[in-house]
Amino acid sequence: MQQKTVMKLPPDIEFHQDIRLLIYRPKGLINEAEINRVIGVIEGLSCIATAL
Repeated sequence: MQQKTVMKLPPDIEFHQDIRLLIYRPKGLINEAEINRVIGVIEGLSCIATAL
C-alpha cells in the first residue's frame, strides 16, 4: 500500500501535482519575506517529490 504525503499549503498557493503546476496568487505587495515563504513552499514540495 502506497502512503500519500500531504503538505498543508497557505491559502494563496495551489499545487496541482498531476501536472506539477504551482499557482501563487499574492494579495498586496510582495516583499523579501513573502518571496522567502514561497521559496520555502517550493523546497518543501521538492523534498516530498524526491522522497517518493
